[in-house]
Formats: sequence, C-alpha cells, structure tokens
Amino acid sequence: MMKNVLFLFPFILNSITFTPTFLTRDSGEILNLKNTIFERHDTDSILNYYSTIQEGIKGDEALSSLQTILKNGQEKVKYESGNKTSKAWDGYYLFERNFTLSPVEESELTGEYKRSNIWINSMYLSTPIYIEDKINSGTYSYVDSSNETQTKSFVNSKAQFDREHVFVKKYGFNGENEAYKDYTAGCDIHNLHIADHYANSIGHNDLPYGTVLEKNESSAIISEINGEITGYKGENKDGITVFEPMDRDKGDVARSIFYMCARYHTYEKLSDKDETPSLTISDNIVIESTTSPIDTKDNPAAYGLLSDLLAWNELDPVSESEKYRNDLIYNSDQGNRNPFIDFPHWANACFDKSNTTGLTFEVKQTPHITLEKDENFKDTYYFFENFDPTGLKVKYFDAEGNTSYISDFKLETSSNPLTTNYTFFGFGTLEFKAKATINGVEYVSKNTLSVTYTASRVQMGILVIILIVLLIIFLIIYFSASHHHKIAKKYKKVENRIVKLRPIEEDKPKKKKNRKNK
Repeated sequence: MMKNVLFLFPFILNSITFTPTFLTRDSGEILNLKNTIFERHDTDSILNYYSTIQEGIKGDEALSSLQTILKNGQEKVKYESGNKTSKAWDGYYLFERNFTLSPVEESELTGEYKRSNIWINSMYLSTPIYIEDKINSGTYSYVDSSNETQTKSFVNSKAQFDREHVFVKKYGFNGENEAYKDYTAGCDIHNLHIADHYANSIGHNDLPYGTVLEKNESSAIISEINGEITGYKGENKDGITVFEPMDRDKGDVARSIFYMCARYHTYEKLSDKDETPSLTISDNIVIESTTSPIDTKDNPAAYGLLSDLLAWNELDPVSESEKYRNDLIYNSDQGNRNPFIDFPHWANACFDKSNTTGLTFEVKQTPHITLEKDENFKDTYYFFENFDPTGLKVKYFDAEGNTSYISDFKLETSSNPLTTNYTFFGFGTLEFKAKATINGVEYVSKNTLSVTYTASRVQMGILVIILIVLLIIFLIIYFSASHHHKIAKKYKKVENRIVKLRPIEEDKPKKKKNRKNK
C-alpha cells in the first residue's frame, strides 16, 4: 500500500529500524540444567501439568478448567518499588535475560542469579540491551545497525524501562490508591514484561492492541533507548485508537493476554486485600473503562482486540526465549505456566466461537505463511532505485507446526505487483505482503514488510536547486505581472483624467445664427 507522505529529512535519518546481524532476542540453544531454576521442561512434564484437561472442551468450559490448573501452586509475586524489594522488578534479570549472550555461570547454580553485566531482552525492542549496573541506573549498551556497540546512560525518564502490564490493569484489577500492587493479578509475571518506556507510556498506555490503518512517521513510536521504531499508535479500520507493536512482539502480547483471561476467568476473593477479577477478550470493549475486581464479578472486564490477537498468535509463533521464560517463571517465583505458550492452538479453542475442535494435545494450527527478512534485505531506497527482494524469505507453517521456506512466491501491494524492476517515484513508505500457492491453496501473509523511499544528498540538493529556480521564476513572473499591472493602472488614471478635461461634442453650446432682416 502506497503512503503518499512527505518525510522530514531528520526523521528519515532517525527512524530507520535496524536488526543487527549477530545479536537477536531469541535465546537459541540453552543448556538444560536439571534440578535448578534453569531446568527445561520436556513434553512429558508439560503434559503432566495439564493432565486433568479433558480433550474436546472449548470456550468457557475450557477456560474454567485451565483456571483451576493455573491457580494451583501459584505464588503471589511482590510488586512494590525498586529492584531489591520487588520480585516483579528483580525477576526481570532472570526472566528477560538473553541466555545466549549471557550464559548461566556455575556460581548461579547454587546461589543467586546475576543482576548486572548481563544482556536482557526487552519487549518492543528488536535487539538485546546490555545492563552494566542495574536496570534504569548507570550505563547500558546495544549494537546499532552498523554492528557498532553504542554505550549510553540512563540519564532521563525517557530512556528507561517500564514494568508493562500487557493486559492493562484498568480493565478489571486497577482499584483505588494503586491497589493493583496488592492484587495477585496486578503482580502476575506472565503479564508483566520489561518494556521500552516510550512504547509503554506513549504507545500502549491504556489502549487496546490492534492493527493501525495508517503506519507512517506520525504514528510511529520511537525508542529513546536505541532510536528504533517500537510500534505504531493510531486508528484501526473501525476508527478505534489502538497500539500495534512490531511483528516480533505480536505473538508474545497475544499469549500474555490469553493467559490472563484463562487464569482470571472468574472472580474470586482470596483475602481482605486480594481479589482476582473476571477477565475476557473481545472486539467490543469499553475503551475508557476503569474497574476494580469486584466490579467484574457479574460483568467481566473485556480487553482486546480479539480478532487481531488471534491472528497475531499465528503470525508470530512461540520462540525459544518465550518458552524458556515460561519455564523460568514456573521453576522459580510464581510456580505456574502459560498454556498458550505450551499449546498456542488452544487460543482458538478458548476464544474463537467458530472453533469446533476444542482443546487437543495434538499440535494443530491453521496452515499459513509469514514474510521474513534477513540482514541482506535493503529497506531504504533513493529516488529511481529499483526494488531488490534479496533477503526476503517466506516461511510456511503446516497444520502440525512444521515449518519450511518456499522459493516460489510473489510480493504484492494493495494494487501493484512488485518485481526486481519496480521503482517508486516520490517520498514515502511502500508496504507489501507475500502470496504463495501451496498444494493448490493460495496463502497471503498476515504480516507486512515495508521499504522507505527518500532522497540522497545529491538528489536532495538537486531538488532544492529546482525548488529555488522555480521560486525565482515564480517571483519574476509575479513581480513582472505586478509591474505591468501598476503601469496599466497608472495609464488608466491618466486616460480618465484626459477624458474628464476634454469637452464632450454633444455638450458644446450651439452658436446662434444671425439672421438678416429682410
């Protein structure tokens, strides 16, 4: 889809999204350290955790069954403030750690895990961040688009990390005087992620998640930590203001929200200060709703948007780092699991009313394709440059969850097919999807990628010269026309004055003829 948007040159320089070639957020291969908090759980262990599930159940019945499992053994995590008193903050050093870049050290197997000099994965950022001292204090580092290490300081409230409630607390567990800090739901680690401050406060804030219709420089949310685009804020196709994170975060967001709706399916009073809300997910939500748990007892708090989140669950499959985070939460502080990380296809059984299969332990999903890019893909072009699809890949997911890359695919915008000779004339962003026919079925990727067309310094200089020349020509024409107009106006005045002074023929007095007397 073409975006006929004029870009400000400084913005173009600052808004290029980068993906370093050797640093990624995914944890990759991680050691399975038995009998420690770093132990990985195999299929048999996970199946045993859900052993009371009856296959085939769906909707409310499935959610009620999952709620019973998820609350069993769950430990309430302390929220509070600061890194030392808050398990919610302190846990980030463990749950968000990038274990490929910061492997587990021997001293951590019997003692406490590291809280400094580690790489962490942040929601909404594409690359890991190196924390030298502690989160939001001292210095941090990251790798920029040129694979150069940049070191900066947490010097202001803009370049920092937040505790992000993915399922917003105002929808069901807000309460008065920040009571959410005392609620089990308000401290749930499966819903709390370390996140870029701007993406949390300026982008997401209290908005629902959804697909932004117009993604451009005015709707982009830029990180103050490393300058990359973290998502977009704007209206969706129905005119609802939503926040859309980048594709890499969409599945993580969706599965966090699905978990909250399963764990807190019905209202419960746990103690005088702790109540769990009744949460649900829908496309029809009250945007400005602020409720306490008791308010949801007979009227569940609805958050969303459901249709987008179900699509995102398939678009962004579960990563290894997401699986490991799930294991760490289960092994350490909280003691329960996110079933939608273990079985992503359960989301359809629980929330899609058209689903007829129900919960099943077979890993089934809707076959689909996704459009991916690697470090060879060029996403910024100058005027008259040909589009180059090198570095683009299309991944196919079959019903069993097996994946493969396909080579026979097309790239299309809303109206124009893209080829290696495609050229875009003008400033703006070109968004496109992939299309492919597999086993006689045509698939269209649910995600989009984009390229930006701008001007080189030479082209910008030529453009400025052309504009100056056009301006000079315009001024010459304008002043010339103005000069002629003044002369004509002056001549008209003189002419009018002459006309006034000249006697009109018919107004001259007639001379009387002298007649001679006969």
